[in-house]
Amino acid sequence: LVRWYFAVTDVAGRTSRWPLFADPLNSPERFGAMIEDRRFTTALPVWYWFTTNTAGAATRTGVRGSVWFDGAYYDNVFIRLRGGATSINSKKFDFNTGYHCRISDEVGRVEEANLNGGSSYDGTLTRPPLAFETLRAAGHPAEACFSVLLRVNAGADRLGYYVEQPDERFLDRWGLDRNGALYKFDQRSAMTPAYSDNYDGVEKKTRLFENNDDLLPVVAALTNRADRVNLERFMFDHFDLANMANYLACRALYNDFDDCRKNWYFYRDTEGSQEWMLLPWDKDGTFGIQGDAGAWWPHPLFGDEAHLKANASQWSFLWDALFNTPRARDRYLRRLRTLMDTFLQTQPGYLEARANALWEPVYPHKGGTNTAVTAWLPTRRTQLYNTYSITNPVLTNALIPLAQAALPAIVFGAA
Repeated sequence: LVRWYFAVTDVAGRTSRWPLFADPLNSPERFGAMIEDRRFTTALPVWYWFTTNTAGAATRTGVRGSVWFDGAYYDNVFIRLRGGATSINSKKFDFNTGYHCRISDEVGRVEEANLNGGSSYDGTLTRPPLAFETLRAAGHPAEACFSVLLRVNAGADRLGYYVEQPDERFLDRWGLDRNGALYKFDQRSAMTPAYSDNYDGVEKKTRLFENNDDLLPVVAALTNRADRVNLERFMFDHFDLANMANYLACRALYNDFDDCRKNWYFYRDTEGSQEWMLLPWDKDGTFGIQGDAGAWWPHPLFGDEAHLKANASQWSFLWDALFNTPRARDRYLRRLRTLMDTFLQTQPGYLEARANALWEPVYPHKGGTNTAVTAWLPTRRTQLYNTYSITNPVLTNALIPLAQAALPAIVFGAA
């Protein structure tokens, strides 16, 4: 890494420099460039980062350093540890105003870059990219995510994956109004269901000039389950149910075990339709990772009160409402069947091919095989096409419907 700055002194003895470095916490101190490193080969994007304090970069306090990515240099970047179960060597890079990092043509420039180093759940580095890709292929707003080779101070660091930060730029990219309210649902301090209140485990990310009161009607409707008529009316009036059915259908495909009480974003088109929708997050606990889910993990209604997560009986009032309101549940299950036939399929196909394609550039660095993902897919195929199908005579309540008719008859009646 070669770095420099320009310093000048005029005839009166006054000095200046470029870059100005006016704000040590939000501006570059130097320009820089990196001499090409030819000591290794890879098909992966390479994220080079530099710091005089690598130990400090592995703390929440963080340090300052530099980044070279995709032929561009970024100076005086803030680097810190990030994540919960994903915090194994995971880092967040926070770039200076006016000097945001260009990730790709698709994503553009970002203020924050999340470089995860795997997790206690997933060592393949293919599960999060495949889960987010499945969501995007299903037409759902979802983060860009791809595997990366990281190098630190010109030496070996680790394999990891980049995952896009859901922020105003992400909303812009998906045609969502950045003036809407965006909430992140995190681990609650109390072991009560998600949506029990509007503050615990709820981080507001936009519209910070106001409080969380816009969530109060949602909490009131979801927790008043005795009044199913008004609950259903509220959901159809205030939720983007097509979005929620799509999210849940994708969730069932990759069988997420860790989003019963956390790990999603809740967005409201505050100044437009005023409807709420779901945006995904944290997908390392997918494609065969059972974790602490327990016996109900494979069930399509996993996460409502009747199908609890084993660890501390976790569930969500939102999942409970969507799964137990017949019209909303039917919409979800119909969408699930469509996505099953599109992506999971009755024989190995699309998802196996995509898992192998994502694994191919990782393999030279990790070795082994990708059977951790592909060997699980037949199990999920059996569960969704057989165990939880309406054709299973053992089921007391019909669940996943048969395939949609290719040319359904459409009849128009009197108004």
